[in-house]
Amino acid sequence: MDFDLSKAQKLLQQSSRDFFVRECKPERVRELMATETAYDESLWRAIADQGWTGLIIPEEYGGLGLGLVDLVAVVEEMGRACLPGPFLSTLWAAALIERAGSEGQRKQYLEPISAGDLKATVALLEEDADWNPAAVTMRAEKDGKTFKLRGRKEYVTDAAVADVIICVARDD
Repeated sequence: MDFDLSKAQKLLQQSSRDFFVRECKPERVRELMATETAYDESLWRAIADQGWTGLIIPEEYGGLGLGLVDLVAVVEEMGRACLPGPFLSTLWAAALIERAGSEGQRKQYLEPISAGDLKATVALLEEDADWNPAAVTMRAEKDGKTFKLRGRKEYVTDAAVADVIICVARDD
């Protein structure tokens, strides 16, 4: 069994490294981290222009349709550069929408996420900060055609810049 990256994945990783060396110099990262949101629209747009905001989104929704290993090849280089911003939270939300959302939700959200026009995050953690979905106590109570949420979420990464927040809750 071969655990090395494929040739295409190595090219993706190298182009990612080159991009972040050029776009995420340490002084720029420090400047961004000193802001309230650690977000820069021009950097986000440059990342989207690379296609990375659609990396794991299926092609039918405007993404590249690549896999998790491809994502890791890019994210590893983001980590090397200490990239701030909503990339991981947006792709986490996109993965949840793709797997658990309705077809209407996929059409509404995945294409704009893929294009870099929509940033998203996931509200999972509660007071005990347990990452286990079984620990979720927030309730979603049906109220006609909508739901009312009962509970509180904490530590919602990138909430200040997200256009959409997926809130994990329980129903009956």
